[in-house]
Amino acid sequence: AWQQRGDLGIYPERKKMLKDLMNNHGLKGLNYTQLIDLLGEPDKYSDEEPNTVTYNIVSDYGRDIDPIFLKNLEVKFSSDSIVTDLNINEIKH
Repeated sequence: AWQQRGDLGIYPERKKMLKDLMNNHGLKGLNYTQLIDLLGEPDKYSDEEPNTVTYNIVSDYGRDIDPIFLKNLEVKFSSDSIVTDLNINEIKH
């Protein structure tokens, strides 16, 4: 269900799954390949922060073409591709 896309390329199930994913699936310590096996390819590879990938959780477009709210799961890796940190980022426009 994590990888199922809905309208406008959004993922309708991710918001419901996020808390369980963070609390019960031991993402820290996984290597890059294990993370991809579990969650699929990330939605974004960060150009600004090396060794960081992002999974979109919520995208709210309101009545516009540009999003008015974004919620993302940011995953950071060590130099040897081990998950070291997870952050939830919310952006309101």
